[in-house]
Amino acid sequence: MKFTAPLALSAAFLVAAPAFAEDKPEKSEPELVFSQDSVAAMQGDIVIESPYAITVKDDEVLVFMTIHNGAKADDVITSVSSDAANSAELATYEGSGSDRKTSKLKKIETPGNNAILMDQDGYHVVLSNLKKPLEGGDTIPLTLTFAETGDLKVEVSVAVLN
Repeated sequence: MKFTAPLALSAAFLVAAPAFAEDKPEKSEPELVFSQDSVAAMQGDIVIESPYAITVKDDEVLVFMTIHNGAKADDVITSVSSDAANSAELATYEGSGSDRKTSKLKKIETPGNNAILMDQDGYHVVLSNLKKPLEGGDTIPLTLTFAETGDLKVEVSVAVLN
């Protein structure tokens, strides 16, 4: 096999390149990105972004939001409560179409350095047996209890649905 000068120089460069490389800092954990304008609550490394509620029945609302966990370690939402309702539960949707139903959850994992989306297709909070009727523009208090972070209080706006 015959080597040419350019091929030999290329091979030499590949072998020697690490010795000439600049010292770069080790890769850090990914940064969580969210809009400061949409932050509704923050405690420790947990950030609640863009919470809102929609009415589904006269005495029931569904609550959605994005929850950012900026810690390296996971945290867990273990319960939810609200002074606006007699019942507050963590839930998720299962199935699709006419087979779609809500399932109650005992907890929701919030992975470290990640975010979870609570939306109409997945995790959400169900507030039922409301203490008074709600209208679009109302604000309701909600407390999420995390295993590590503790209680995090957030004000949730009720959306107007046409």
